[in-house]
Amino acid sequence: KKRNISEKVLADNMEVIIGAYYIKNGFVKTKKIIYEIWKEEIINIIMVNLDNKTALQEWSQSMRLGLPEYSLINKTGPDHQPAFTVKVKVLDHRIEKAKGKTLQDAEQNAAKKFLDKLKINYDKKIN
Repeated sequence: KKRNISEKVLADNMEVIIGAYYIKNGFVKTKKIIYEIWKEEIINIIMVNLDNKTALQEWSQSMRLGLPEYSLINKTGPDHQPAFTVKVKVLDHRIEKAKGKTLQDAEQNAAKKFLDKLKINYDKKIN
């Protein structure tokens, strides 16, 4: 008999298994096994996150404006839960600012905001 198990139950069980593995084997081995299990998903997430910055860079270079410049404006919050504010500038175009939970996320968000303001369409396909 086939049973439907909810995603939450599966996630909770996986958390227990990973937790037990961590207690027995430590952080480094746990990190490696997590990467092996979800390698494809991790790579896809990284590639999707690159799209906004890549698209902005491709646009700015195609317009002969050089590379976008990203600058950290502010870091707030506790060390375990920081919030970053970043600005991105492309030569004479206006500066866009955005926040993120990591510096990379903030840069991606700033690039997206810049692209959205310019109404630049880009393809988010992953090859």
